[in-house]
Amino acid sequence: MAMEDESNEIAIQKVMQLANNDKELQERYRKSLFEERELKLWKKVPNMTSDHPETLEWIALIGQLNRFINEDPGCLNVQNISRRLDEKRAETFDGESEKNSLNPLNI
Repeated sequence: MAMEDESNEIAIQKVMQLANNDKELQERYRKSLFEERELKLWKKVPNMTSDHPETLEWIALIGQLNRFINEDPGCLNVQNISRRLDEKRAETFDGESEKNSLNPLNI
């Protein structure tokens, strides 16, 4: 299990490094990891450095959730934020469910 976690971490670090480098290399790496359907979803992932209103809403929701990190998952605030996050997921990723989401590393 620890070995798998370490492999996942290394893969994530590689993706992050590629994010700042050659676009062609990024594309080849993504194609080696993801299926065509997943690549289409990848393009819909918000760019967290953007000031686009959709991206800002994702950031705001994550920030709100972070404020309630120590609350019970069943509390009204957490439930409302979670509901909106799920609505955004459905809107952004055309209703893709969690089971079909971008998760090549099984994390």
